[in-house]
Amino acid sequence: MKKITKKLFSSLFTSTLLLSPLASFSGEVTTNTSDLGYFVAEDPTKVNSGGDSTSNLYKLSSDGSVTLLQEDIFPDVSTNTFTSSNFTIDESEGKIYFLEDDRGGGAARRYRKYDIENNEFEGYITVSGLPDGAVPINIGVINKLNNTIEKKCESTDSDCDDASDTKFVSLGGEGTDELLRIDNDGISQGGSTGKSLVKYVGDELHIGENSWITKEEGGRQKVYAKDAAGNPIPIDYTNGTKLLINGRDVEQSINNIGALSAALTGLPTVPTDTTLACGFGTGTHGGDFAFAGGCASKVNEKLSVNYAASMTMPGQDYAGDFEDTFSARAGFVWKLGKQVKPTLISMKEKKEFETQINTLEQTNKQLLARLEKLEKVALGSIQSKDLASNKINFKSLNRELKKNDF
Repeated sequence: MKKITKKLFSSLFTSTLLLSPLASFSGEVTTNTSDLGYFVAEDPTKVNSGGDSTSNLYKLSSDGSVTLLQEDIFPDVSTNTFTSSNFTIDESEGKIYFLEDDRGGGAARRYRKYDIENNEFEGYITVSGLPDGAVPINIGVINKLNNTIEKKCESTDSDCDDASDTKFVSLGGEGTDELLRIDNDGISQGGSTGKSLVKYVGDELHIGENSWITKEEGGRQKVYAKDAAGNPIPIDYTNGTKLLINGRDVEQSINNIGALSAALTGLPTVPTDTTLACGFGTGTHGGDFAFAGGCASKVNEKLSVNYAASMTMPGQDYAGDFEDTFSARAGFVWKLGKQVKPTLISMKEKKEFETQINTLEQTNKQLLARLEKLEKVALGSIQSKDLASNKINFKSLNRELKKNDF
């Protein structure tokens, strides 16, 4: 009778383990493996010190194969009266607790803890606080399914069998306390009226309540944003976040372009008084700096060539390769039309002016001589030092006339 009772309890425990998965899921939502479960069975080939068969722990796979995990799960007792109520499962930690048989001598009852992931026992835990002689009868840990993961539906009746029923997966809680909902519209938070996290609208993927949107169209992946009213809004990368394209900082690249261009504008393009002119320049834009160097060469009176290069300051983050920080230019100036030489014409005019000045100087000398004679006649008593010829500095007058191109 004892053996029959032991086998009956062992069979009941085996059924209980196989029918009690280690995680609570409903419907098609599951993260379980293909293993059917764990079970305890006697090993008639081995007995303990009391003459009873030992109990071993096994795992049953979906193909029916059995794997021995642990032999003699109660090595410290001489009896084996294991029943289907002598275990409990910690689903969150993946542990099985086996209630050890009475060791006698008034010793406290113990559970032997087994780790499923590592396939090893992790010692014992001692039961305390029970009345003398009381034996625990396990009923397991009760999990509220609505607070875990559950497959549900929006329905007008009490089932989800109708084609019009909208099925979804709910993660934790109900209504506005629902942590996450996954349905055909996407992923949302706080129930059916909560905030949308991810959803598809047509061929657009929307991320967030006021959406960051992306879609593939015409061989390109488009990205844009809309507000709650569906109006387009700017996308602002801020708070120190940099927008990179192929590893390059877009904002810094724009600043570099301005700095490189500004540096190039400070260099010569056409030499004036010489056949070759070189220079060095620098520029800045948006806080970034660049420097440049270049030359301009006058080939002949009609043709001039120029060439220059600029570089940004080294040490920039996300600046890209060398060619991304370097800019260069080259060009030529070809004078068309009739050549005008204002310098040669002014030289001719200057010679004509000098001739006129010399003629005027001779005429003035003659006029002054005549004036001097008239003064002597009219003013016979005036000293010669008061004559007009002595009052006029002809050399100074001549220099002033030449200076003014007369």
